[in-house]
Amino acid sequence: EEGGDGIAPGSVDLILTDPPYLASSRNLSRTFQKTNLRRDYGKWDKIPPRQYARNVGTWAGLMAQHLKEGGALYCFMDLRQLSLWCDALERAGLTYQNYIIWHRVNPAPQMRQTKWCHAFDSILYFTKGSPKTFRWFGLNNMHNVIKGPICLGAERTYHPTQKPRWLLRRLLMVSSRSGDTILDSFAGSGATAFAGHNFDHRTYILVEPDPQYAGLIRGRAKEEFDWAVVVHE
Repeated sequence: EEGGDGIAPGSVDLILTDPPYLASSRNLSRTFQKTNLRRDYGKWDKIPPRQYARNVGTWAGLMAQHLKEGGALYCFMDLRQLSLWCDALERAGLTYQNYIIWHRVNPAPQMRQTKWCHAFDSILYFTKGSPKTFRWFGLNNMHNVIKGPICLGAERTYHPTQKPRWLLRRLLMVSSRSGDTILDSFAGSGATAFAGHNFDHRTYILVEPDPQYAGLIRGRAKEEFDWAVVVHE
């Protein structure tokens, strides 16, 4: 039996996703070294706060429903929404494991020079019970502060909030293995699946309601990776 979004309950080993977290700033756009530094990410990031809180509860419930026992969830998050998401995920029956910081070593500049540069993203790590997969790569490689650059070059052009492949690949390496099914419920440009393109025998489920980005995912999958894509409207 499939859930409301067409994904069977208990069918997913890992959820790796980057949901909306109301980070847009209306009418704020600056140019720095010929690069447009806009903070208007689109309608999907402008949900009224009360509606957003209700949505988070629904999303958390679906995530918990989709995960297998022992499955893992990594969810990128803004600091202001952490408590809302943590509460919702715990109410849904998931177990808090870690708070991870991605330290962006090349953050966007602070154009107005009135506050500190925002140089980190939060990542919540939850599991459904005890984790069945967690690869340990040595103490020095398993700190919960991960340092590295934002998307560079052509990788920056696909989506305004896209996370870099090197970071997604690292999370995939730790918490997935051959044969796993991986869900990105806010797929954007499909970066989660494309980050793991050289990993053996993994199935990716990408949920993206925006036709523009859904088309981009299909095009990139075929042209860059020669992947077969099954589309459910």
